[in-house]
Amino acid sequence: MSRAGLIAAVRYGALLPTFRNLAEAKRHLLADRTRRLAQLRAVAKAFSTLSLDGSPESLVHLESWYLELFRRRQFSEIGVSREEFEKMMTAYFYSVVVNTFEGARWRVEAFPFARSRYTIGVSRGLVGMTGDRIFRNHFRVLQSKRRKGRAMSLLKLFEN
Repeated sequence: MSRAGLIAAVRYGALLPTFRNLAEAKRHLLADRTRRLAQLRAVAKAFSTLSLDGSPESLVHLESWYLELFRRRQFSEIGVSREEFEKMMTAYFYSVVVNTFEGARWRVEAFPFARSRYTIGVSRGLVGMTGDRIFRNHFRVLQSKRRKGRAMSLLKLFEN
């Protein structure tokens, strides 16, 4: 890892929650995941016609709704910040991975570059992804003409 990469990893680690042990981290992070998924479903039901059925296609619709909310500055109207919505999107993306690919599973693990810090994600075979910030500032990606539909691109990582 480069020096710049190590610095970035240490900075990211400082943002992660601290727990006494893995069991405590699992309880908290899995409960947080469940809360975010329930909140996203409730918000989608109340403010959108979006169907969050756990399918890969629903990710495309979720990204479109996110971009619409961003462009219209409507996150506060649905009762969440953009940052929290992005975390809910991440939890939903992970849920789609687990529901779509055989052998995919949720995982909670210690972050190697920060003591007592833990992160949640998913893995399938040798492919894994962790953190609740994979859709951070996602509007930048979606506004780029070259990278529309990032969620589907990320989903492809788990295919093999």
